[in-house]
Amino acid sequence: MRGTFATIAAADQASLAEVADAWPGWSAVLDTLLFRGGFNTSIVVAGTTLLGLAAGVVGMLALLRKRSLMADALGHATLPGIAIVFLAEAGDALGGFLFYVDNALDLAGDLRGRRYNALALATRATNPAPEHHDGAVALGVLAAEVEVARLRAALARLPAGPLSGFLRRTLVDGFRDKLRRLAALPPSARAHASLRDLLPPRPRLTERLATQASTSWSRLRARLAP
Repeated sequence: MRGTFATIAAADQASLAEVADAWPGWSAVLDTLLFRGGFNTSIVVAGTTLLGLAAGVVGMLALLRKRSLMADALGHATLPGIAIVFLAEAGDALGGFLFYVDNALDLAGDLRGRRYNALALATRATNPAPEHHDGAVALGVLAAEVEVARLRAALARLPAGPLSGFLRRTLVDGFRDKLRRLAALPPSARAHASLRDLLPPRPRLTERLATQASTSWSRLRARLAP
Protein backbone atom coordinates (compact mmCIF):
# COMPACT_ATOMS: atom_id res chain seq x y z
CA MET A 1 0.00 0.00 0.00
CA ARG A 2 2.78 2.41 0.89
CA GLY A 3 4.49 1.59 -2.39
CA THR A 4 1.31 2.43 -4.26
CA PHE A 5 0.98 5.82 -2.53
CA ALA A 6 4.65 6.53 -3.21
CA THR A 7 4.17 5.74 -6.89
CA ILE A 8 1.11 8.04 -7.10
CA ALA A 9 2.97 10.86 -5.33
CA ALA A 10 5.95 10.49 -7.66
CA ALA A 11 3.64 10.56 -10.70
CA ASP A 12 1.92 13.72 -9.39
CA GLN A 13 5.25 15.43 -8.87
CA ALA A 14 6.37 14.44 -12.34
CA SER A 15 3.13 15.74 -13.90
CA LEU A 16 3.45 19.01 -12.00
CA ALA A 17 7.03 19.35 -13.11
CA GLU A 18 6.01 18.82 -16.71
CA VAL A 19 3.52 21.71 -16.76
CA ALA A 20 5.71 24.16 -14.83
CA ASP A 21 6.45 27.42 -16.68
CA ALA A 22 10.03 28.49 -17.07
CA TRP A 23 10.95 32.10 -16.35
CA PRO A 24 12.37 33.97 -19.35
CA GLY A 25 16.07 34.63 -19.34
CA TRP A 26 17.73 38.01 -19.30
CA SER A 27 18.29 37.84 -23.05
CA ALA A 28 14.53 37.38 -23.67
CA VAL A 29 13.73 40.30 -21.33
CA LEU A 30 16.29 42.49 -23.11
CA ASP A 31 14.89 41.57 -26.53
CA THR A 32 11.39 42.49 -25.34
CA LEU A 33 12.48 45.87 -23.98
CA LEU A 34 14.45 46.66 -27.13
CA PHE A 35 11.43 45.87 -29.37
CA ARG A 36 12.98 42.74 -30.82
CA GLY A 37 10.37 40.30 -29.54
CA GLY A 38 8.02 40.51 -32.50
CA PHE A 39 5.41 42.92 -33.78
CA ASN A 40 2.67 42.16 -31.23
CA THR A 41 5.07 42.26 -28.30
CA SER A 42 6.55 45.57 -29.50
CA ILE A 43 3.09 47.13 -29.82
CA VAL A 44 2.15 46.02 -26.30
CA VAL A 45 5.43 47.30 -24.81
CA ALA A 46 5.15 50.66 -26.59
CA GLY A 47 1.50 51.11 -25.55
CA THR A 48 2.09 50.24 -21.90
CA THR A 49 5.17 52.49 -21.79
CA LEU A 50 3.30 55.49 -23.18
CA LEU A 51 0.34 54.80 -20.90
CA GLY A 52 2.61 54.58 -17.87
CA LEU A 53 4.35 57.85 -18.70
CA ALA A 54 1.09 59.71 -19.32
CA ALA A 55 -0.62 58.30 -16.22
CA GLY A 56 2.43 59.02 -14.06
CA VAL A 57 2.66 62.67 -15.11
CA VAL A 58 -1.07 63.33 -14.78
CA GLY A 59 -1.28 61.43 -11.50
CA MET A 60 1.62 63.37 -9.98
CA LEU A 61 0.10 66.73 -10.93
CA ALA A 62 -3.32 65.68 -9.64
CA LEU A 63 -1.84 64.51 -6.35
CA LEU A 64 0.22 67.68 -5.84
CA ARG A 65 -2.84 69.82 -6.50
CA LYS A 66 -4.95 67.65 -4.17
CA ARG A 67 -7.26 66.60 -6.99
CA SER A 68 -6.70 62.88 -6.97
CA LEU A 69 -10.44 62.17 -7.03
CA MET A 70 -10.79 64.05 -10.31
CA ALA A 71 -10.15 60.82 -12.22
CA ASP A 72 -13.20 59.24 -10.58
CA ALA A 73 -15.33 62.20 -11.59
CA LEU A 74 -13.99 62.12 -15.15
CA GLY A 75 -14.72 58.42 -15.41
CA HIS A 76 -18.34 58.95 -14.39
CA ALA A 77 -18.65 62.01 -16.64
CA THR A 78 -17.67 60.08 -19.76
CA LEU A 79 -20.51 57.55 -19.36
CA PRO A 80 -23.30 59.91 -20.52
CA GLY A 81 -21.16 60.89 -23.52
CA ILE A 82 -20.77 57.26 -24.54
CA ALA A 83 -24.52 56.75 -24.19
CA ILE A 84 -25.25 59.88 -26.25
CA VAL A 85 -22.89 58.76 -29.02
CA PHE A 86 -24.52 55.33 -29.13
CA LEU A 87 -28.01 56.82 -29.23
CA ALA A 88 -26.97 59.23 -31.97
CA GLU A 89 -25.46 56.47 -34.10
CA ALA A 90 -28.33 54.05 -33.53
CA GLY A 91 -30.89 56.82 -34.10
CA ASP A 92 -29.21 57.82 -37.35
CA ALA A 93 -29.30 54.22 -38.60
CA LEU A 94 -32.92 53.85 -37.50
CA GLY A 95 -33.89 57.06 -39.26
CA GLY A 96 -32.11 55.97 -42.43
CA PHE A 97 -33.92 52.63 -42.40
CA LEU A 98 -37.34 54.26 -42.03
CA PHE A 99 -36.47 56.83 -44.69
CA TYR A 100 -35.60 54.28 -47.38
CA VAL A 101 -38.48 51.95 -46.54
CA ASP A 102 -40.95 54.83 -46.58
CA ASN A 103 -39.60 56.04 -49.93
CA ALA A 104 -39.94 52.53 -51.38
CA LEU A 105 -43.54 52.21 -50.20
CA ASP A 106 -44.59 55.71 -51.30
CA LEU A 107 -42.81 55.62 -54.66
CA ALA A 108 -45.95 55.22 -56.78
CA GLY A 109 -47.94 57.79 -54.83
CA ASP A 110 -45.11 60.34 -54.88
CA LEU A 111 -44.69 60.00 -58.62
CA ARG A 112 -48.42 60.27 -59.16
CA GLY A 113 -48.60 63.38 -56.97
CA ARG A 114 -45.28 64.77 -58.23
CA ARG A 115 -43.76 64.85 -54.77
CA TYR A 116 -40.11 64.42 -53.81
CA ASN A 117 -38.86 60.85 -53.56
CA ALA A 118 -35.19 59.99 -53.11
CA LEU A 119 -35.44 56.62 -54.87
CA ALA A 120 -37.25 58.12 -57.83
CA LEU A 121 -34.58 60.81 -58.09
CA ALA A 122 -31.76 58.26 -57.83
CA THR A 123 -33.20 55.91 -60.46
CA ARG A 124 -34.80 58.66 -62.59
CA ALA A 125 -38.16 56.95 -62.39
CA THR A 126 -41.01 58.91 -63.91
CA ASN A 127 -43.68 56.28 -64.62
CA PRO A 128 -46.13 56.04 -61.67
CA ALA A 129 -47.10 52.45 -62.55
CA PRO A 130 -45.86 50.10 -59.79
CA GLU A 131 -44.72 47.51 -62.37
CA HIS A 132 -41.83 49.80 -63.36
CA HIS A 133 -40.46 50.32 -59.84
CA ASP A 134 -38.63 47.03 -59.18
CA GLY A 135 -35.19 48.58 -59.62
CA ALA A 136 -35.97 51.55 -57.35
CA VAL A 137 -37.46 49.31 -54.66
CA ALA A 138 -34.43 46.99 -54.86
CA LEU A 139 -32.18 50.02 -54.37
CA GLY A 140 -34.24 51.10 -51.37
CA VAL A 141 -34.06 47.62 -49.83
CA LEU A 142 -30.29 47.57 -50.32
CA ALA A 143 -29.85 51.01 -48.74
CA ALA A 144 -32.09 49.98 -45.81
CA GLU A 145 -30.00 46.82 -45.39
CA VAL A 146 -26.90 49.00 -45.06
CA GLU A 147 -28.62 50.99 -42.31
CA VAL A 148 -29.51 47.74 -40.53
CA ALA A 149 -25.83 46.73 -40.70
CA ARG A 150 -24.89 50.08 -39.14
CA LEU A 151 -27.45 49.51 -36.39
CA ARG A 152 -26.05 46.04 -35.75
CA ALA A 153 -22.53 47.47 -35.49
CA ALA A 154 -23.75 50.04 -32.96
CA LEU A 155 -25.46 47.33 -30.90
CA ALA A 156 -22.32 45.19 -31.02
CA ARG A 157 -20.50 47.85 -28.98
CA LEU A 158 -22.88 47.30 -26.06
CA PRO A 159 -21.78 44.93 -23.28
CA ALA A 160 -22.96 41.38 -23.80
CA GLY A 161 -26.10 40.69 -21.80
CA PRO A 162 -29.87 40.23 -21.96
CA LEU A 163 -30.49 43.84 -23.04
CA SER A 164 -28.13 43.73 -26.02
CA GLY A 165 -29.56 40.36 -27.10
CA PHE A 166 -33.12 41.68 -26.81
CA LEU A 167 -32.30 44.78 -28.87
CA ARG A 168 -30.52 42.70 -31.49
CA ARG A 169 -33.45 40.33 -31.85
CA THR A 170 -36.05 43.09 -31.80
CA LEU A 171 -34.37 45.66 -34.05
CA VAL A 172 -31.89 43.92 -36.32
CA ASP A 173 -33.80 40.68 -36.90
CA GLY A 174 -37.14 42.49 -36.98
CA PHE A 175 -35.94 45.04 -39.54
CA ARG A 176 -34.47 42.34 -41.77
CA ASP A 177 -37.77 40.46 -41.65
CA LYS A 178 -39.56 43.63 -42.75
CA LEU A 179 -37.15 44.05 -45.65
CA ARG A 180 -37.80 40.49 -46.77
CA ARG A 181 -41.54 41.14 -46.65
CA LEU A 182 -41.09 44.37 -48.61
CA ALA A 183 -39.06 42.64 -51.32
CA ALA A 184 -41.65 39.84 -51.56
CA LEU A 185 -44.64 42.19 -52.02
CA PRO A 186 -46.11 42.20 -55.53
CA PRO A 187 -46.14 45.59 -57.27
CA SER A 188 -49.91 45.99 -56.99
CA ALA A 189 -49.86 45.38 -53.21
CA ARG A 190 -46.73 47.49 -52.72
CA ALA A 191 -48.45 50.57 -54.11
CA HIS A 192 -51.05 50.49 -51.31
CA ALA A 193 -48.89 49.05 -48.50
CA SER A 194 -47.68 50.82 -45.36
CA LEU A 195 -45.19 50.06 -42.61
CA ARG A 196 -47.93 48.24 -40.71
CA ASP A 197 -48.34 45.80 -43.60
CA LEU A 198 -44.71 44.75 -43.19
CA LEU A 199 -45.31 43.45 -39.68
CA PRO A 200 -45.67 39.68 -39.28
CA PRO A 201 -49.26 38.50 -38.89
CA ARG A 202 -50.31 38.23 -35.27
CA PRO A 203 -53.00 35.90 -33.96
CA ARG A 204 -56.07 37.35 -32.35
CA LEU A 205 -56.24 38.00 -28.64
CA THR A 206 -58.49 35.01 -27.99
CA GLU A 207 -56.15 32.71 -29.91
CA ARG A 208 -53.12 33.96 -27.96
CA LEU A 209 -54.92 33.53 -24.64
CA ALA A 210 -55.96 30.00 -25.60
CA THR A 211 -52.40 29.14 -26.62
CA GLN A 212 -50.95 30.53 -23.39
CA ALA A 213 -53.54 28.66 -21.32
CA SER A 214 -52.78 25.41 -23.14
CA THR A 215 -49.04 25.88 -22.62
CA SER A 216 -49.49 26.66 -18.91
CA TRP A 217 -51.72 23.62 -18.43
CA SER A 218 -49.20 21.36 -20.15
CA ARG A 219 -46.40 22.65 -17.91
CA LEU A 220 -48.52 22.18 -14.80
CA ARG A 221 -49.38 18.58 -15.77
CA ALA A 222 -45.69 17.90 -16.43
CA ARG A 223 -44.74 19.17 -12.97
CA LEU A 224 -47.50 17.26 -11.18
CA ALA A 225 -46.79 14.03 -13.02
CA PRO A 226 -45.10 11.41 -10.80
